[in-house]
Amino acid sequence: MSVNIYYANGRIAVLSTKLFGAEKFTRIAESTTAEEALKVLFESGYGNGTVIDNANDYELLLKAELGSTVDTFKELSTNKHVTRYFLSKYDYLNAKVLMKCKYMRIDGKENCFECASIPVETMKKAINADEYKGFSPYMAKALEYIDEQFSLGNRTPRVIDVALDKAYYQELANSAKKSKLATLVAYHKYDVDTVNLMTLYRSKKAGFDKAVYEEMFVEGGKVAKQTLLTLWDVVDSNKVRDLLGEAYKQFANVLLAGYEEGSLAKAEQFASARKHAMLTENPDTLTIAPLIAYFKNKTDEIDKIRFAFIGIKNDVDKETIKERLK
Repeated sequence: MSVNIYYANGRIAVLSTKLFGAEKFTRIAESTTAEEALKVLFESGYGNGTVIDNANDYELLLKAELGSTVDTFKELSTNKHVTRYFLSKYDYLNAKVLMKCKYMRIDGKENCFECASIPVETMKKAINADEYKGFSPYMAKALEYIDEQFSLGNRTPRVIDVALDKAYYQELANSAKKSKLATLVAYHKYDVDTVNLMTLYRSKKAGFDKAVYEEMFVEGGKVAKQTLLTLWDVVDSNKVRDLLGEAYKQFANVLLAGYEEGSLAKAEQFASARKHAMLTENPDTLTIAPLIAYFKNKTDEIDKIRFAFIGIKNDVDKETIKERLK
């Protein structure tokens, strides 16, 4: 295993030099057209040789780059539980799409991630046949529950999203624990807590009932469910901070400010930056940590580029795009 670690981290050291820096992000942010931004990607070898004729098909390029990144991650990972932690996301996103498509009686494969561990066509056939034995126990149980709810007339997209989100986080918790990486366990708990907190404030903003939020609550964080339910009725900012405690004081400050301004974008960015730092700062070069850091950096890079293209197409202010690409 030590040889694999040295080889893997040597590969990662080289690949990390190709990650986008401030100069490339600035060029993309200052592009006036998708065609102009696309040149930066082609110059950087994006898409693993994928050819597109129309700049509006940039998503094909990004998906190809993601696929290549996932392949590298699977090839170099020496911990199957870490692999599952970071890659199960694409199976669950595909399951959401394909379950909705099943009940809408449409195909939908074009909206799925080809890099998922379960081939899209395989998952589609299994879902359409209500045959879930080939999936993880967490996913299978969620899919069975969704079918049951739809048979009872509770036929809303939220049923699908909530059931699969809960299953996804259960699977993540299991993978983090089995990985035996303290950093990953801490990362997971922080992720769960910030997701629950942002969901709470989004739910209140949307006018949902408290019971609806309770249904969406995800297990596995440090902040207890009862604490979050108590927060639902709290309007005093100081009391909110007291309830959350010192560990989430900074996040609470940003979250409350964002909520009061009518936007949670800053809180989401804060949480994303903190999670990024937890996985990428000073990785131990004798462990799998550099691979995790590279994967996080690369997937964040792809997400930022996607945001930039959407912003360019919709004439979003360049300074707003630059801020998101930092």
